[in-house]
Amino acid sequence: KVTGVKAAAEPTYTKQTLKFIAKDGKDSKDYYATFSSDKVTFFPIDQAMPYAITVANGKITEKSNMFESKEASAGRISGYYIPAKTGIMLYSTASDVNYYTVENYTVAALAEDANMLMPSVAGGKFTAEKGKVYYKLAYGDWTNKTQLGFYWGADNGDAFYVKAGTAYLAVPK
Repeated sequence: KVTGVKAAAEPTYTKQTLKFIAKDGKDSKDYYATFSSDKVTFFPIDQAMPYAITVANGKITEKSNMFESKEASAGRISGYYIPAKTGIMLYSTASDVNYYTVENYTVAALAEDANMLMPSVAGGKFTAEKGKVYYKLAYGDWTNKTQLGFYWGADNGDAFYVKAGTAYLAVPK
């Protein structure tokens, strides 16, 4: 008999819903959102695809292979675990998707140079770092809801207000 050793707590999953607003074109069925959470999150594979974003030489690279597809320990659902306090971009063909916040489970953080999306867990205006410019996911033509992409959120790429639970792009000048 072993004494003084506690068994590791099983992960617990709390179901949440994320509503996508941004579409790639007015009549498109392709939805996008930026996302962050202060907890590890799990997106079922049939709900959304997560992406890390980097920028080099003025070109955006979307990387979906940054998030390992695994089965959730409860319910045998395949999906993607996202580290806590990590900014991501999500793609879905549905306007509402289910995801889970996960307690008692750890996911290693992404390497600093592997993702330029910064989390906005609490929301508000972030502090700009010298030598970086900042972008938000937005429409180039807000009236017609077209030209979805990353655009400055403030003049000259300065800091701007970011909604809680979303992410912004921080790119070296």
